[in-house]
Amino acid sequence: MFGKTKKDEPSDLEKAIQFLRSYTKLWADLFQFFSDKIEEGSVNAQQEEEFFKIITILSTRHFELTNRAADDLKDSENIVKFLGTLVSLQHLQTVSEVEFSSTQVRWHEIFIGLNKALGKLVQKLPAPAETKPAATQAPANA
Repeated sequence: MFGKTKKDEPSDLEKAIQFLRSYTKLWADLFQFFSDKIEEGSVNAQQEEEFFKIITILSTRHFELTNRAADDLKDSENIVKFLGTLVSLQHLQTVSEVEFSSTQVRWHEIFIGLNKALGKLVQKLPAPAETKPAATQAPANA
């Protein structure tokens, strides 16, 4: 038989968990660009392009994020506001230490919120059915 049977397909909850996991992973990838203060002149065109791609993906998937985790994700609008402040890597080079630290703190607050929402969704999964070991039966002729 081709394809998955209906019972093999993930539930809406499982799809939401899978989506939120991938979004949170991408959010973590974003942090790699500004985990440390960017040295003046050290940003190249490829890094700038990768940074822009991640910002774009996170922004375009935000609507789906709010639909899949609406009840469990608080302040999802902070994500859009935060992403709007990340103009470019070159811009991050020019911000003060205080503003840069504030950017890192806001990233962490959102990251914690994403993980809390993920945890709430995972808690909604039904407990896995326990598999009982097959009882050993003596042969009928014994």
